[in-house]
This record gives sequence, structure tokens and C-alpha cells, in this order.
Amino acid sequence: MNKSLIYSVLLLLVAVLNTACDVPYGVLNQDDMAAVLTDIHLTEALVGQQYSYNDYGTKRACFESVFQKHGITRDEFNESLDWYAHHPKAFADVYVVTVAQLGQKRADVEAYLYHPEANPERRHVIDSIDVWTRPQRLFADSTCYDTLRFELADSLLLVGTERY
Repeated sequence: MNKSLIYSVLLLLVAVLNTACDVPYGVLNQDDMAAVLTDIHLTEALVGQQYSYNDYGTKRACFESVFQKHGITRDEFNESLDWYAHHPKAFADVYVVTVAQLGQKRADVEAYLYHPEANPERRHVIDSIDVWTRPQRLFADSTCYDTLRFELADSLLLVGTERY
């Protein structure tokens, strides 16, 4: 059996078993909490290993983008995290789903599912985090340098054109 199928079956089984667990209003349900935690762990790996961000503001922007992606606030996440911390059985169930989702993502990466050159029809699946915290316009002191232009030749990583 391939790993993707095993992770999918495990994820489905846990989701079905967890439908009976009721959480109070304002607390993320188990599936939503697992999805947020999956992205939180991926973001921690990105911030902690790939980049050397010493600036707390940049790290915070990375995590805020996760909350924005899921349509929640930091306070909603913290309230949910606090509730699950006081209900260890429900939290363990959430982490079973989280680990299964992380395992599925790892299997997908190892199968080059997200690589745009190896799998161009799946370009829309690629996720991103906007960590640019400064204004997206650059201003020069001199009037003769009022335009910034660059080109990337033969790149399949860019879809369409962007102009700043």
C-alpha cells in the first residue's frame, strides 16, 4: 500500500471517530484545529530552519498569515489551544489528524507533487506566506531612478507577470 493511501485512510478514520466530540462556541472544531496546527508546524519549520529571522516582527507576520489563511485571529487560536490543553483526549485526537496531515504533505513532497516543473498542472496547489511587512513600493531620492525593472527568463515558477 502506498503511504498516501494509508495517511488518507487514517485521516478519514480519525475524522469519523471525532465527530462525537463537542467543543464550546468560539473553540475551533477538531478538523479546523488540526488544519491550523499543521500549518503552524510547517511555518515553524520554515522560520526555524530555512531562514534566519531574528526579528520578532517577521516571525509574527509568518504566523499571522497562517491565521489569516484559516480566517481566524490569534486570540481565537489561543482560546482554542487553551481549551484543548484542558481536554487532553480531544487534543490527542487533534494531533493524530495533524500528524497524518503532515505525513501526507511529506509524502506529497517526496512524490514531487508540489514541484511546478515536474507537475505543472498542480501549480495552483502551491501555498505561500506573505512575510513582506513593509510597504510594497520603493522610492528613490533621485527622479531619474523612479522605475525598477527586472526579468526572469525561462522560469516556470511565475504564473503571469507582476509589476512593482
